[in-house]
Amino acid sequence: MPAGQKEAAVALGMRPLLIYRLVILPQALRIGMPAYGNEMISMMKATSLASTITIMELTGTANTIVARTYAPYEVFISAALVYLCVAWMLSRLVRAIEARLSRHMRPAGEAQNTLRRVPAHA
Repeated sequence: MPAGQKEAAVALGMRPLLIYRLVILPQALRIGMPAYGNEMISMMKATSLASTITIMELTGTANTIVARTYAPYEVFISAALVYLCVAWMLSRLVRAIEARLSRHMRPAGEAQNTLRRVPAHA
């Protein structure tokens, strides 16, 4: 963050806590969110938590099912689809947070009219 932004906030009479909350932290979040999103997806794949399905648990369960059914393709394709869905949902969540943090960078009318249909003039 350029030092001039902090100086401008001080010149406006903002206190240090307000400067961090309104100036510094939003920019830091916007810069760090893509890397944090990648880290979340990597952690989802690499760690085992009791309440979530992760690679270690799902792959081990898939190996057990393959040993019982002798159907490796169906089991591992199903496991891959579960991971794909979870990773896709996490990436969409991070993308939505990034879009929310960078609203100021969009053109003026785009933020309000993204889902609205434009009527056709006959």
